[in-house]
Amino acid sequence: MSSVSDEDLDKAVDFPWAEQVVERYGSVGPATLGETVLQVVLRSTHHRGQLAARIRELGGEPPVTDFVAWLWMTRPTPQWRGDTARLT
Repeated sequence: MSSVSDEDLDKAVDFPWAEQVVERYGSVGPATLGETVLQVVLRSTHHRGQLAARIRELGGEPPVTDFVAWLWMTRPTPQWRGDTARLT
């Protein structure tokens, strides 16, 4: 993202699935690259929330997934179950 300019973020993005949206909703408006990047982040957050809710429904305690919590914990490197080496 460091090489993306403000002008780049304001450019419209063409989506290959736009015709499917038109068929379902009747029209498609423009979306910029900046809006699309925001959508990716927001959608990821939505899915983490869905997973946390399901884990709670099953009686478990979901892991902390808040970005700010990761910062407060001084950016720990993830450890994956079964892996003996830490990721770098």
